[in-house]
Amino acid sequence: MDVPVFSVAAPLRLRRRGPELRIVLGGAAAPAPMPDPLLVRTLIEARCRLAAYLDPAHALTVSDIARREGTDVGDVSRSLQLAFLAPDLVECILDGTHPVGVTGERLKRAELPLLWDEQRAALA
Repeated sequence: MDVPVFSVAAPLRLRRRGPELRIVLGGAAAPAPMPDPLLVRTLIEARCRLAAYLDPAHALTVSDIARREGTDVGDVSRSLQLAFLAPDLVECILDGTHPVGVTGERLKRAELPLLWDEQRAALA
């Protein structure tokens, strides 16, 4: 039995995401964007922590927030920087079109610059 020979062409890129190497398809072969729930939760957590920190009625410190949440002071302070992420980067995360290598853990561990253009370059 002869098997027909065929080929499929699609634009693709190889991207690292932690220890994984991923194939990222482009064009019509690309899957529909899907927001990463853990990444979205990381952004929400950062904004909630910032709101608690800035609330003059409670005057919470970073240590108070960490103690209240049962987490490490370093985790709280690192996550606070995410509340200042460029709005277009936040939008990409919320609609699932962010770069493949952007994960909640990567964002928490990154030393993100304050300037939005530099944030975009760092996360590209």
